[in-house]
Amino acid sequence: MTNLLKAAIVAIALTFSSCAPYSANTMSLRHSLSSGNYTSALDAVERAAHGSSKLLYFLESGLIAHYDGDYALSNILLERAERISDGLFTRSLSRQLAAIVTSDESKHYRGETFELVSIHYYRALNYWYLDLREDALVECRKANLKLARYTNPEAATTSYKNDPFIHYVTALFYVSLRDAESAYQTYASKFGVPAPQALHSDLARVERELGYASTQLDVSPLTEHLPTGSGELVVFAELGFIPRMTQEELSLPLYNSDLRDVCSGSVKKISRQIRTRHRRHTQSASVDYWLRIAVPRLEPKSSGAPQIRIIASHQAIIPDRAQDLDAIARLSLKERSGSIFARTIKRTLIKFAVTKSAEKKNEWLGFLVNAFFASAEKADTRSWVTLPREIQIGRLHLPPGQHTILIQSLGRSGRVIHEVARQVTIKPGERTFINHRQYS
Repeated sequence: MTNLLKAAIVAIALTFSSCAPYSANTMSLRHSLSSGNYTSALDAVERAAHGSSKLLYFLESGLIAHYDGDYALSNILLERAERISDGLFTRSLSRQLAAIVTSDESKHYRGETFELVSIHYYRALNYWYLDLREDALVECRKANLKLARYTNPEAATTSYKNDPFIHYVTALFYVSLRDAESAYQTYASKFGVPAPQALHSDLARVERELGYASTQLDVSPLTEHLPTGSGELVVFAELGFIPRMTQEELSLPLYNSDLRDVCSGSVKKISRQIRTRHRRHTQSASVDYWLRIAVPRLEPKSSGAPQIRIIASHQAIIPDRAQDLDAIARLSLKERSGSIFARTIKRTLIKFAVTKSAEKKNEWLGFLVNAFFASAEKADTRSWVTLPREIQIGRLHLPPGQHTILIQSLGRSGRVIHEVARQVTIKPGERTFINHRQYS
């Protein structure tokens, strides 16, 4: 137990020298962003993302800069986030040791796979808006390569392996229609997101032009189907906020036989037994000790996103849902919950054993160690909280020139409850992209 006691001392120093947990500032961050107060939003990020949450600082601030229209700065910040996330696959031994006796939040936040892929979506848009189109396409391809890297035998139980939205965005820049369709087939069953109707239309058109079903990645520029002299407007409607992580506290029963196993060092064995009892909801009449643990949970699912209508040049369309980050986040956490639960039980049992060891040496020391462990036990509730909950895509063929685009949010009765006007320039034979963020 000597080494664990030393680890506890290190963990105490790390914990009490840190600031408030990341989640403490996320509501003010969201409020500032949704009200267009980007300076205040950055202040909230500065307060929240530090130390082991450094990756989140660059993710959040990069997205804030994007919505503020500073696309060059956004790319710099998101590129830094990408580098940090790549580097975090090399574990920090001191942080891992601290996590054994404190919580997962003491470890460096590495980011969820869907968060790391979203970096490339926003960087692609940034490059497109900066008129660096080849760089935009490179970002799409980097996203696909990142997904391929995460698709490995160890990730056999992971549902988020292939993102059809990214394939579709790539297709809109130039290529990958068939990949997008194939990936959406899996998406429909996993996340309830079918392929946008416009994607089916694009594939049918290409196959008619080629005279056979294309299986190639590079088919033809999608702008070739445009009526003579017209251009196409593509609107990415980014709606709401992805659900935040919250903490759920559980009390699990321990018995004298469990305590003997813990003190004898059988932590792994007893953690499996406790997890099995919890799954089966079994408990005997006499409980000798209650083991308190904290695990992450996502906020309850909110009501569906509002219906969006896009109006331009006497045309009106309802965009297709193309990405559901809410569903991806929920399934991703569900698939990790077993390992999180087991790891948390094991860590709490180690804390219990350290406390008992300290009590044998000195009752007052045991009291202090127990008090610290009780206050330090918390779930890792960090996530990229400014991402949208879903993304819809709308496409319109428009004559060249200046256009006023109306993006409307409709109530249940079809009445317009919110409307934003955007000015766009359409060029013949080209595609114009805009992304519109609506926070509620």
